[in-house]
Amino acid sequence: MKVFSSGIDGQGHIAERFGKYASENDKIDNTPVRSLPISWQDLPEGTKSLALIMQDYDAIPVCGFSWIHWLVANIDPNKNKLVENASREDNSLLQGHNSLVSRFLDRGNMDKVNSFYAGPQPPDKDHEYEIIVYALDTKLDLKPDFKMNELLKDMRGHVLASEIIRGIYKV
Repeated sequence: MKVFSSGIDGQGHIAERFGKYASENDKIDNTPVRSLPISWQDLPEGTKSLALIMQDYDAIPVCGFSWIHWLVANIDPNKNKLVENASREDNSLLQGHNSLVSRFLDRGNMDKVNSFYAGPQPPDKDHEYEIIVYALDTKLDLKPDFKMNELLKDMRGHVLASEIIRGIYKV
């Protein structure tokens, strides 16, 4: 299984338009919302769906936990890709809550962005972001706005393969 993103350059940097330096047209409530394009190939035989987790472990010293930027379940493996801005434009995607839903944040009503891609906005230094794509032998029984723990529990025993890609977003 191989996973790629044309939104990450040859030096491993995430393009500015997918994070805090995005144009105002690609932000909602000052949150970048244009999702990275992701493509895959060589999926294992028997793959019935894909799941995706994008998170930032470099956020732990800043906020105390790994920051979840994007959760997607039940991706059709025959699509071969999620196009740029799929989080906003592909109504077939089953997306879960990102970390903006946290009750520990004082950001008001974030309903317009907390169940979609919320791009990198590192506050202190360059951060490395990890995107994991999982090939699953089933479709998951999840509802929209699912949480990451629900995704991880539902995937147990169903992961045929996974692949990680990483990208750095520069401050």
